[in-house]
Amino acid sequence: FDVILCDLRMPGMSGEALYRAVVERDPPSREAFIFMTGVGFGAGVERFLAAAGRPVLEKPFTAEGALDAILRVLNRRLRARDVSR
Repeated sequence: FDVILCDLRMPGMSGEALYRAVVERDPPSREAFIFMTGVGFGAGVERFLAAAGRPVLEKPFTAEGALDAILRVLNRRLRARDVSR
């Protein structure tokens, strides 16, 4: 996937657990993640987000805000691909 929009709180699996599982199978996919949250989070989640270094959209967010984050991730990934070639 070019971009993965991932909520931090989901039924059955947290966004952090999903991120770790996906990245374990495909390490470059870490750059595709954008996290979303609609609730406050504790110190553990803050540490995870800081370590992951991925953008976070706080709900409610605007379509423009989401598109801006998506474009930034896509542009960064495209530049990285061009450099590696």
